[in-house]
Amino acid sequence: MAEEETKPKKEAPVTEAKPTEAKPVKEAKAPAKETKAEAKPVEAKASVKEVKADAKADAKSAAMKALGKEEPKEEEKPKILKESVHTIGLRDAWEKPRTKRARAAINTIKAYVRKHTRKEPFVSTALNKIVWARGIQKPPRRVKVKILEEEKRATADVV
Repeated sequence: MAEEETKPKKEAPVTEAKPTEAKPVKEAKAPAKETKAEAKPVEAKASVKEVKADAKADAKSAAMKALGKEEPKEEEKPKILKESVHTIGLRDAWEKPRTKRARAAINTIKAYVRKHTRKEPFVSTALNKIVWARGIQKPPRRVKVKILEEEKRATADVV
């Protein structure tokens, strides 16, 4: 038995690993330098949409500068000069053919706003959806609107 212990054991033949079987060894990376975006603390209240919008605006302004163009200035919200609440009857729309009633109701609202403000009328999306809610054939009999008078136009909106 003593002889068996002293004999060198045969080693298994060493085979080289195939390139497809070899797993890359992960190397420790040095910490990257902080960029301007990482240096700025992000507000906790900022939503994902706001962050994306900011990034998009930054990219757009960089592209405009690269092309040598000026950025368009942001327009200020129009000043509301007067605000009033009216109930507009849409009886005239019901006297039209069935397939033209909702459109006639919108035109009636525009005519009312034009008459009472003497400005270019604008119907808000919310009011438009209320008029068209039951389809083209059955608009509401009357609608209560808030008219906001601006410098050049008057907006009819839902109360």
